[in-house]
Amino acid sequence: MDNIKAITVRFDLSKERDYAVWEHLHKVGKSRFKTCSNAVIEEIKNYISLTDTVELLNDKNIYP
Repeated sequence: MDNIKAITVRFDLSKERDYAVWEHLHKVGKSRFKTCSNAVIEEIKNYISLTDTVELLNDKNIYP
C-alpha cells in the first residue's frame, strides 16, 4: 500500500466555483475517466502540462 497515497478535497457547494468543479468531476469526469479519482488525476496532469508548455513558450520569448 506504500504506492497509494490519498488526499482529501472539500467542496463548498454553495460556492459557484466549487459546485461547477464538483459537477464536472461527477458528470464529465466519471463518464470519461471511469472514476472521480482518475478524473482528478487526469485533469491535474493536463493542467500541469498546459502550464508547463505556456511557461516554456514564455521562457523562449515566443509571446511578447
